[in-house]
Amino acid sequence: MITKKLLLFDFDGVIVDSPKISHDSSNEILPKPIDLAAYRLFFHGNIFEHKDVADQSTDVELKITDDHPFYQRYIPRLMTLSPI
Repeated sequence: MITKKLLLFDFDGVIVDSPKISHDSSNEILPKPIDLAAYRLFFHGNIFEHKDVADQSTDVELKITDDHPFYQRYIPRLMTLSPI
């Protein structure tokens, strides 16, 4: 019997409604809060290329690791959501 594993990424609300929890988690760690409308615009393209985020990157490292303060807040919230 062959077992296959599937890894699926969702970070824009396709599988679960994640933008709000992403926004909340970000605002808890960023020095300057970002309103939800502006935050949503970051996802039109590469979020790391947006000046608003880059300006704050000296205070918050923008690395993708599961022990990053963002993911410490985001992942528990994500696990409470049901698929759309």
